[in-house]
Amino acid sequence: MMSTALLQEVYQEVRRLYIAGSELSAGDFRLQKLLPRVEQLGERAAVFQKIAEGIRELISPQGATGEESASAVKLQRLALLLSSVLRTQGSTTAAGELQPVASRPASLTTTYTYRKIAPLQQALTTTGGGRYEVVKEAFAAGIFQDLRTLPLALGALNDAYVEIAEMATEQILPAYGSSIIPYMLDHFDPSGGRLEARKLKVIYRTGGADYMQLYADAAESGSEEVRTTAIAMLKGHEAYTPSLILWTRDKKKNIREAAYSALAGSRSQDAMDCLYHAFHSKDIELVTNGLREGMAEELTEKLLLDYWKDVEQILAEKEEKQLDKLQVRIEAYVSLFSSMDHALLNKLYYLILNHYSQFAQDRWYLLMNQVVYYVEQYGEREMLPLMFQLEDYREAYLPYAFRMAHRLLSPAELYEHYVGKEGLLQAGVVSKKRRARLPKLRQSIYSLLIRDEVEPALGTAYGSEEERMAYTLRLIPMEEVEQQWDARWLDWAVKIDDSELAAALVRPGMPDIQVYLIDKLKKNPEFRNRWAPIILQGLDRSGISREDKRELLWYTLDDKRNTSMYTLDPYIVRSLLELPVEDIERLEALLVHEDSKSGSRFRYEAATQLEYVIHTLKGMRA
Repeated sequence: MMSTALLQEVYQEVRRLYIAGSELSAGDFRLQKLLPRVEQLGERAAVFQKIAEGIRELISPQGATGEESASAVKLQRLALLLSSVLRTQGSTTAAGELQPVASRPASLTTTYTYRKIAPLQQALTTTGGGRYEVVKEAFAAGIFQDLRTLPLALGALNDAYVEIAEMATEQILPAYGSSIIPYMLDHFDPSGGRLEARKLKVIYRTGGADYMQLYADAAESGSEEVRTTAIAMLKGHEAYTPSLILWTRDKKKNIREAAYSALAGSRSQDAMDCLYHAFHSKDIELVTNGLREGMAEELTEKLLLDYWKDVEQILAEKEEKQLDKLQVRIEAYVSLFSSMDHALLNKLYYLILNHYSQFAQDRWYLLMNQVVYYVEQYGEREMLPLMFQLEDYREAYLPYAFRMAHRLLSPAELYEHYVGKEGLLQAGVVSKKRRARLPKLRQSIYSLLIRDEVEPALGTAYGSEEERMAYTLRLIPMEEVEQQWDARWLDWAVKIDDSELAAALVRPGMPDIQVYLIDKLKKNPEFRNRWAPIILQGLDRSGISREDKRELLWYTLDDKRNTSMYTLDPYIVRSLLELPVEDIERLEALLVHEDSKSGSRFRYEAATQLEYVIHTLKGMRA
């Protein structure tokens, strides 16, 4: 068979001229270099002689005008001759045995432009900061559903930045559904590390119970990281209980903990016996971590009875070594039952409260915290006297008792107990112990009247900056104040000179309290402090007139003590938006630098927010 290597080389040069343009073929040095070899072969085969003639015609210098079209014809003739010879004389069959092509159906599209994909491609093929946000935004926008981003998603599974790799595991790859599983199974190596464990998680999230044998095999013979991952996937499948029990005796701590966690909640008697005995062994911490995720009711009852016995033993025990052992188990019980509401727990905590002096010690700190937290949430009224005794014994427990009393007592009963006829600040001598309780009482009332909230930092998006979120304090609705709080609390708040509580408790039609709050803000006019927005909310609630509020705002804005304002509470911004349009010039003056050293008192975000207020008011004037 005639050798076609030279023809292939000539054909490549012809293809080059197709791209460059036939008008550049005249005098082409590459074809000139190949021509002698073709002419030499032409002495033995006529076809090579014909090809040599075609080359000579093509590279010959162009003549008169109109020859450019002739060069295109010559190029086309030579190309047709070369392709015909190559197809008839050459061999295009690939070497080796024919095999079916492996393919996977894909429902993905290619609808996104490269401009949309390019930032994601750069984020997942480079290193450096800011990549996680790019990937997160691309996933939210659905860009990973473009077929061209599938390789990027697969590569993200092993990204050096853990947050990106975890996002690929938990969200990006599972979003493809079961069609992603073959990619995970390709080259899956159970003896590998974190990457293989992530592949297994993706398979579990998309394939579920269809791949139980894969999980079981990986749990049996994989690396430690793969085994712990796979063992968790056997939870709830009773057929694997014998294997899980066997792995609770593994030398590796992580394997034992994973096995205990997978056994938790099992209804198998063997599983419950295993977990029960482990709770009373050196693995108590490991099994507790697993049982917190859920356990069978029968095991719950059994451990609660042991909890009761251990509490009774504490009451009778005197030896320190035995108390040390009991402390370990008690802390495990506290961890295990921290979020559970159970009738037996209610009785047990009632027993502990009856012996509060014995348990209100440093050794049982975690236990007592759990008891008072539980009783505050779920305790019945009969337990309230014990909580009152406990708060008298140690003031640290007063907030729990107060919140419980607020839940169970009427508004009048609550006030009578904590202030009543004695009063915490009545005229005359007040005991040192009662005065020490006052901060805790105020803190408890704050927690019920004033709420921490997160809302957009109003005005920070003015211009080109993105609006951020701000932590702020908001008063509970007036309806709740009227229903849940005795009106006498307001007089008490004024007596102890707590302007925040007074603002939270004030009601419409109280001019004396309104004057008190205005005076407090004038004495402390710093808008950067937490009480300013609270007092403004209270004044609005009291029914302050628009003109009086305007006067108060300008008093505080003009006060020289109101300095270094870097951001304004959203409520203050809303109050400034209530100013009349006639005040625009005064607001603009606030942004003018007072001197070269200190500059404007409104800086950074506060300046942006003030500009937003000015811009909004100008829009109203227009």
